Amino acid sequence: MYEQALKNDYLDNIVEMLDRLKQDVLAMKETVAVKTETLIWYEGLKLRKVDRIAREGDYVRPTVYSESECVSLGRIYGPVSADKKIKGEDEWHYLVYNNTFNRTPSSVEVFEVVPGVKRIPEKEVSKLKLQSAEKISQVSKESYEKFKVAALESESFKRLIKGIEESAEAGFSHFNFKIIDEEDPRILDVFAEQLNQAGYRVRSGFPDINKLYIHWSEDDE
Repeated sequence: MYEQALKNDYLDNIVEMLDRLKQDVLAMKETVAVKTETLIWYEGLKLRKVDRIAREGDYVRPTVYSESECVSLGRIYGPVSADKKIKGEDEWHYLVYNNTFNRTPSSVEVFEVVPGVKRIPEKEVSKLKLQSAEKISQVSKESYEKFKVAALESESFKRLIKGIEESAEAGFSHFNFKIIDEEDPRILDVFAEQLNQAGYRVRSGFPDINKLYIHWSEDDE
């Protein structure tokens, strides 16, 4: 009887932690929003965001992370050439759209030059470059927040929660979680952050980057 009472208290604590974790996920979904601008200044030009494929003379901005070091997330590139290319960080020219590097019509913002607007004097351009750097930082943060929301809505996260619940009900105080090969290992960083906030102790499965070790008892290491 006493052991059953202890087990009930133990399970109640697990349920409370899981509820707190789920509430955190819901709160994140409600507060995350992608901020967009319709008009911006760049290198002395006034640009207007448009909802279409890039054309010659346009400027573009990638909004999704990729492994490319030549065309970076959040940076504005342009003008677009007649063959739909832009000059990258290394001064070489690259296609605006390239599926290999996550540059698609849905992940690249397009801006057209607003006609009839005079270029800003050169002395003001430096100030605008600083503002642009701040915007890059903000875009990167917003992109990561979107990634976090997607991770916490994934089947992988549901599988993690189910594994914790089943392990707790079976009397265990730990659970080892592993993602499948086709899943992005970066989602484990998101999971670990949320679990830590909910009161769990989490460590990576290094050197196996696809694993997490989750504990919820001070006596279990």
